[in-house]
Amino acid sequence: MEDWGAKEHVCAVELFIWAESITETRYRFLCELNQQETPSPNAFGCWVRQWHVEGSFMCKKPLGQLSSV
Repeated sequence: MEDWGAKEHVCAVELFIWAESITETRYRFLCELNQQETPSPNAFGCWVRQWHVEGSFMCKKPLGQLSSV
């Protein structure tokens, strides 16, 4: 799994707003960023949902107990 940065998050949200389709967004993400793989459809959905709800493109980590070493 690849860590996606702010550039990828912003690009994905902008592409989805334009395309209104996860499939089209994933295809254009590959082309625009010259990537070999895309984030999962769930990741795209999470980023877009967060953008609309909170004005942020980053998914929040679920709260929980930290594991000890």
